Amino acid sequence: MVEMKKTGISKPEFHRPTQNVVCALCGPDVSHREKFAERLPQEEISFSCRRAPNRIHYRVVECEKCRLVFSNPIYHESQIIAGYQNAEYIQEEQTSHYLVAYREELTRVLDLAGKVGSLLEIGCGDGYFLRVAKDMGIPRVCGVEPMKSAIEKADDDLRPLIHYGAFHEGLYEENSFDIVCMFQVVDHVVDPVDILNNVARVLKPGGHILIITHDVKSWQPRLLGERSPIFDVHHIFLWDLDTIRGLIEKVGLHHVFCRRIRVQYGLAYFVRMLPLPMRLRLSLIGVLERIGMANIAFRLGGCNMVAVGRKAAE
Repeated sequence: MVEMKKTGISKPEFHRPTQNVVCALCGPDVSHREKFAERLPQEEISFSCRRAPNRIHYRVVECEKCRLVFSNPIYHESQIIAGYQNAEYIQEEQTSHYLVAYREELTRVLDLAGKVGSLLEIGCGDGYFLRVAKDMGIPRVCGVEPMKSAIEKADDDLRPLIHYGAFHEGLYEENSFDIVCMFQVVDHVVDPVDILNNVARVLKPGGHILIITHDVKSWQPRLLGERSPIFDVHHIFLWDLDTIRGLIEKVGLHHVFCRRIRVQYGLAYFVRMLPLPMRLRLSLIGVLERIGMANIAFRLGGCNMVAVGRKAAE
């Protein structure tokens, strides 16, 4: 049940990054090398989702052993949580395009899992995917979301199913869910091992975790380098096919598969995310809107990936 007050959340004050981050897979005893130097502004940072990229990020490093890419140092975790709590939730047309891929991958997991009675989504926004899961016949759906403005926009029947706050140990009983989903979330969390350990606890024996996230080794970041939109102050860990598999196995889940996927994009959204000057992007989007092509959808492969893990059956 969601319980929210209109006041009581103070805006975070962002100072210099002071919280050190270590490789989630190898720990503190392995060295890392710098990929990109820090690029942070002095003014307040927005944690609203699906906004145009503003090319700001923490110092980005790469583990010398497993090649996991991550930010170090970062703002304190309490500042990051408060940033999401205060952020404005913006749902755009692109959401419907993402849902195409999310639904396709959930269908594949349902084919593997057989009869499914329950699903949890971590970082569920306003519950748009929970609606999809219900429509696909899953009787019990739950969500966790730290952004208050997102939950306020949820449908009346979904809002009571969404927990306001962070996903943590003890939030749900052990062995509660057949499927746990994380869509574009595992790159945002400060401690992904802790999150997935808790996912493993709440999964029923034989249950599945479904992750969709950016692939830092895909053609786009390789081509654009630091100008890729995935290098962003919101992203703490950036995964590839090997490291996301390593994360799944580190918490004791069985790796089922990892692969790159093709995601549908609206043309205007795609232009907005290009590494071009803002004025030029807005001009191009204006042209697309005038000629009626802004909402044309197309599929682009290689920038995102899906990973599925399974908890051992008893």
